[in-house]
Amino acid sequence: MAANGESKSNRVYHNNFINNTNQTYLFKSFNNTWDGGYPSGGNYWNDNAHVDLYSGLYQNKNGSDGISDVFYDIDMNNKDRFALMATINAFNVGTWNGETSAIEIVSNSTVSDFQLDASQKMVGLNVSGDTGFGFCRVIIPNVIVQGLWQHNYTIFINGQPVEFRDWTNTVHTYTSYIPIYDKR
Repeated sequence: MAANGESKSNRVYHNNFINNTNQTYLFKSFNNTWDGGYPSGGNYWNDNAHVDLYSGLYQNKNGSDGISDVFYDIDMNNKDRFALMATINAFNVGTWNGETSAIEIVSNSTVSDFQLDASQKMVGLNVSGDTGFGFCRVIIPNVIVQGLWQHNYTIFINGQPVEFRDWTNTVHTYTSYIPIYDKR
């Protein structure tokens, strides 16, 4: 924290900002980062009215990825460049190589019955929703995907294996946008 109540050079991402009169209150706040870059993403803002039709670093490739296609403006000095399109949930999956790890799930549906079976190389979860298009994005630490599973694993949603595309950065593997139901 800088002098005189200033806030600068902070990294704030993978949070849910929900039902706030003002999503954030910033005073003398500058040079803050509101996302973890692409493909990690930023925060979920429940008043974000943008759409998600594209993917990629510049949001210019066909196909959704669970990230807003345009920046979320916090104020004139602060933007979430990769705002998430749904809430993010973290599930503790134990200690791997001496570090406590979590698998994060971004979904516009209710997530339940999360499971990780290390020996079967699988992640499982159930999702449910009332109407509309449901999606799920799974973020898994590389210590599991690369180190333990050697990129050979399956994600089950509602008991069914799903096809997905994944990509990595130095810390995590991110699944592509996974459609899970359409009840329109």
